[in-house]
Amino acid sequence: MATVGFRIRTKNKNYVFIKIYLYAPKSKRLETSTAIKVYSKSWNKNLQQINYEAPNSEKNNQKLFELKNFVLNKLTNDPESNLDLSWLKLAVNEFNGGQIFKEENTVIFQSKLWIKNNSLRLKPNTIKFYYVFIKVIIEFEKDVNQKLLFETLNLDLLEKFKNWLLNEKKYSINYSNGIIKGLKTISKEVLKREIKVNQQVFYLSCFKNDGSKKIINLISISEFEKIKYLEIESKSVLNSKKWILIGYSIGQRVSDLLELTIDNIRQANNMGLYVDINQKKTGKFVTVGIVDKIVIDIILNSFPYKISNSKFNQDIKKIAELSEINQIVEGYKYDGSKKRSYLGQFPKYQLLSSHDLRRSFATNHYGKIPTPILMKLTGHSRESTFLEYVGKNENMDTYADILMDVLSKNNNKY
Repeated sequence: MATVGFRIRTKNKNYVFIKIYLYAPKSKRLETSTAIKVYSKSWNKNLQQINYEAPNSEKNNQKLFELKNFVLNKLTNDPESNLDLSWLKLAVNEFNGGQIFKEENTVIFQSKLWIKNNSLRLKPNTIKFYYVFIKVIIEFEKDVNQKLLFETLNLDLLEKFKNWLLNEKKYSINYSNGIIKGLKTISKEVLKREIKVNQQVFYLSCFKNDGSKKIINLISISEFEKIKYLEIESKSVLNSKKWILIGYSIGQRVSDLLELTIDNIRQANNMGLYVDINQKKTGKFVTVGIVDKIVIDIILNSFPYKISNSKFNQDIKKIAELSEINQIVEGYKYDGSKKRSYLGQFPKYQLLSSHDLRRSFATNHYGKIPTPILMKLTGHSRESTFLEYVGKNENMDTYADILMDVLSKNNNKY
């Protein structure tokens, strides 16, 4: 049998909101504001009502009585309701003439609907992100015992959500900001369908990066040479080594690398090879050239068979260890049990992954190959993003040097 009652926070001696609470079997205590204010000294704790000498006491006590019956009737009429804080808030809101609870007004429902309606135009990684986003929202709802509805996304709840992401779940700043941006994106889409959205969600700010140095671990040219000449007996590990050599040579995302077949290969005029790639993330077609004789021999005579990214990442660490790439370095190591990375000092081979092949290609060739060409090959559209990716700052002197070189060569023409 459910119990409904009222209380105030007596520590506050000024005007306070009267709270309605709900006890129900197999449910936590639920409590929210009634939107009725009372002077704390005018509240009768035992009778759970306003003393009659207070202004508007009769009117407000009648409203409390009607609200209590309204909530109890909703429970009686819908005993299968999922009782959480959202249910109680919406019951009070409905009593006060607000929006009636509908499943389609929840963040979860609209997020799933948005994915379904846009599955043909969204990139696979975007769809994957929003499924992760939904899981994060569901976990938060369980922790706060409340469904997220667009109408109730006020700043208090949103700040609680931000704090939960960073301080309770210990997600990184970048990951947390991605979830926040996802919530704002879904909220904008929902507005188009004329669903009421609390505008405060659009004022929710992302976390500012603390400016700490970004840690990048790469495979150096000398380390690549170690891997290239490493003798391996295991056929499966040898297969992964071939993928490492190809990946390091073409600088593509692992999702594009492991999809390559011999059909992507063309003979170049200079005895090298062309590798034609349709980049999944950008949708762009690029062609990368290979001149390394050992890599060319692998491609033409013993092209590696397909493997999963997880298998590839395991073997990269194993091959790097066998190649004695074991100096102690600072970096983030992924903890599978906790599903997040943590900072520490580790042997370098433990930190290497398939993604480092593309970054190593870009970084090791930076300054040797014109930046626009590198950006074209790696799929970066903005130079600022590319420079951050390779851990470089924009060198303004370079642009000045180019200008002076052009002016000096053409000095006689002006």
